[in-house]
Amino acid sequence: MINYIAVPVINYVEFSNKLKGNLNEFIDELELIRKQLKEVSGCKYDNSHHRFSNIRGTEFRFQLFESLNGFNISVWDATGSISIFSEKMPNESKQQTITDIMMICNKWDMGQVRCSDCLNWMDFNENKSHKYFSGIYCPECWERKWKAVEAKENYN
Repeated sequence: MINYIAVPVINYVEFSNKLKGNLNEFIDELELIRKQLKEVSGCKYDNSHHRFSNIRGTEFRFQLFESLNGFNISVWDATGSISIFSEKMPNESKQQTITDIMMICNKWDMGQVRCSDCLNWMDFNENKSHKYFSGIYCPECWERKWKAVEAKENYN
């Protein structure tokens, strides 16, 4: 038997609707899907591999979780190597957060990403070497701080 990682992909309409609804129920659904796919696929990992696709079909990894301060949502590129969004999910203004996520994902499709430090928009291809873990940094933030931080890292 071939072991593989099964990845559920939720389309942007369903993803938006789920975020507008009961977040505890959405998290429970995602966990149930993860367990079922793990069993069927023989996957050895317990990580979540949930993705959603935007209107163009580009896929993004995401994690929705509850912390002591409420719900948080993080979004990465499809590989999970570039962080493109991470914020608290407010109870009262969910629609604005959903709109922000979709806008950031659409800008990603156009080669734009926000600096993980100052949040200014920048061209991804021009700055993709300015990376520390899943963060990506504009030239100013990279030279000011993150280049030295990354140089000291031993990745153990």
